[in-house]
Amino acid sequence: TKKLIKPLSVVTSRLTEFQDESETPVSTLNEVKQVSDTLEYLKAWFEQYRISREQEEQKSLRRKQDLMQASEIQQSLIKTTFPAFPERKEIDLYAIYKPAGVVSGDLFDYFFIDEDNLLLTIGDVSGAGIPAAIFMSVAQTLIKNSAVCRRAKSIVRKSNVELCTSNRHMYFLTLFLGVLNVKTGVLNFCNAAHYYPLILKQGGKVTELKLSHGLPLGLYPDKDYKDAKVVLDPGDIMVLYTDGVTEVHNAQGKQFGSDRLKESLKNMAGLSPEEIVRKLDTQLETFQGEQPQHDDLCLLVIKYMP
Repeated sequence: TKKLIKPLSVVTSRLTEFQDESETPVSTLNEVKQVSDTLEYLKAWFEQYRISREQEEQKSLRRKQDLMQASEIQQSLIKTTFPAFPERKEIDLYAIYKPAGVVSGDLFDYFFIDEDNLLLTIGDVSGAGIPAAIFMSVAQTLIKNSAVCRRAKSIVRKSNVELCTSNRHMYFLTLFLGVLNVKTGVLNFCNAAHYYPLILKQGGKVTELKLSHGLPLGLYPDKDYKDAKVVLDPGDIMVLYTDGVTEVHNAQGKQFGSDRLKESLKNMAGLSPEEIVRKLDTQLETFQGEQPQHDDLCLLVIKYMP
């Protein structure tokens, strides 16, 4: 715009000089004045445009800075140290987290509630951007605070009530939450509209950990949730994932899908959680090829070894 404003200023100045000449006819002077006024208007318009554009560029820069700060905060909350519990021989786990954008709405977490009970959770927040990332972080904190309830459905129910009280934007969270007793192998679990976890047996059999889906968290504060119990056998591997795994697309528009995921796992029974995660990640990247990643991807694999 500066390149346009400067020539306009020169032309306007010349026209003003021309108007000052005494021998110029009145009709010509009127035409010159009209042109001069038009040029003045254009000059003012371009100047305002320049200012508006600079303001928009500053806003865009601030938004990018806000996104980067949000990403840094979110990354600091994601667990990346493995082995997660080197002093515990009953359990081994590994996870991968790949956001599609700068920030993510996926979450996973794991921590011991007490000496014997390990809480495992994975979820997916609706929406995208900073608000979804904030909602995810709030949900993660509420789950930790509610873990004193110990029972899966009680933890989910209490977290849901808290999320509903301050959810102006009506985000919601699909969630699987399990409490595993590493001494007995008993897994108490609750599913709030999330994908069924997969259990990989030592012989290569893959089954879904099914339970009637409850509603996502964050919508109805009076919603009750069901839970169930299953006993893991020594060597069992549990695979938790978000839709970014099964909904990866290839160049032909086909999804990786849950069936392909199950088939892939059948040949991984003897592997460690880290090896399984890395192999699956490689398979997903190969399947996806040059296609862009459209959704956040989260994968958590746990092996029970009493």
